[in-house]
Amino acid sequence: MLAEKLLPGLTNVASQPRYFSLLCGGAQLAGELSHPAPREERRLRLDCVLRLERFWAIANVLATERTEALSTMGLRGVTRATKVVDALAERGAKKADAHFDILGRQQRYGAVGIYGAVADGLRLWDRKTLGLTPDLGDRLGSAFLRDTVLPLSIRQAVLRDTPVAMQTLADWGERAHLAAEVGEVEAACLADAVHREPVRSRMLQTLAEYPALGGETELARLARIAGALELDAERRDLREPIIAIGHYEASYSRALLGFERILYRCRSSPSGTVTPAELGMDEVIRSVRTELPEHVAAFGAALDEAGAGWFRRDLGRLDDVRTFLEGAAASAKPADLAEALLSRHGEIQRGKLDHGRPKLPWVQRTGDAVALTLARAGGISTEPIEPAQVIPHPYRVAAADGFLRATGGAS
Repeated sequence: MLAEKLLPGLTNVASQPRYFSLLCGGAQLAGELSHPAPREERRLRLDCVLRLERFWAIANVLATERTEALSTMGLRGVTRATKVVDALAERGAKKADAHFDILGRQQRYGAVGIYGAVADGLRLWDRKTLGLTPDLGDRLGSAFLRDTVLPLSIRQAVLRDTPVAMQTLADWGERAHLAAEVGEVEAACLADAVHREPVRSRMLQTLAEYPALGGETELARLARIAGALELDAERRDLREPIIAIGHYEASYSRALLGFERILYRCRSSPSGTVTPAELGMDEVIRSVRTELPEHVAAFGAALDEAGAGWFRRDLGRLDDVRTFLEGAAASAKPADLAEALLSRHGEIQRGKLDHGRPKLPWVQRTGDAVALTLARAGGISTEPIEPAQVIPHPYRVAAADGFLRATGGAS
């Protein structure tokens, strides 16, 4: 919710802008087919997009093998695509078809599922019909197909479901690679799409003004930006959510550290259990109990004292997490804090469904013992002793940087 205040409409996973060009290119290719009915039209568009994505994935892998300057980082289904390329090479095959599963569920976890919703929000296409918008989607699709010089054989393979020469795919991959430089029209279309929303546009321009320093984390960069904007009244609506994010992450890291410590103590015990009294004496849980109130109070103040109308809108959505944090911070004793963390974890797990049934908590209190359950528990692999071990939430900055690279920072 806080990320939406900075970069509305983007997501953390849709971080490679060229996927939007691919979606529009595939949907536009489908326009070359005859469409007997609206329902059939959508299916044909979907088939073309999925086939083009599979050929494009192979092209990316082949181009990366040929050119060290390219990387497949961010390519969805890269493991499967690499296996397909390796299998074809072992057989000495000269052609590849699109008869393979790039992902377990490509429509859901590939370009259509991961990038499709964002493309709809960017007004590139209609997610329901997969039809392109005439002002942006159609232009972007045309630019992608034209600027990457899509070979006729690939075009026909997408439309007719036929094989393509590996050499042709490799050549096209160098031009169409997700990390390759985009053409001027493609870059302009992407810039138009991402800068249509005013808050998002201004945050993108701010990120361009303050690029990441070497080795700098996302949170550190945001904190640096917040400091630089302290006297900038015009960008108060950007600074306020950044300040709230910093205090929230400080609160979150300590609360999760406390929970991870409970898991660790149970795992480390020969019996697999620990008593509430033992948790109350744990030095890490005691430190969390000491540090949490300061950060939770700062988080609450950041929300209450916010003056920007955009930031204040819908802040009620944070009431649940704020109530939990404030309750945990008010714990009179470390053992009470541990109890609050266990209770919160149980609530969250019960809110998740596994085959229609609420999920089991990873750990729970039964009588005078806190014990692991049969549910598989994740968490920190080493002994949790400090907040820095907790991985913070991402805030869409990587996706924004992707657009900045693709568009050359154009606004």
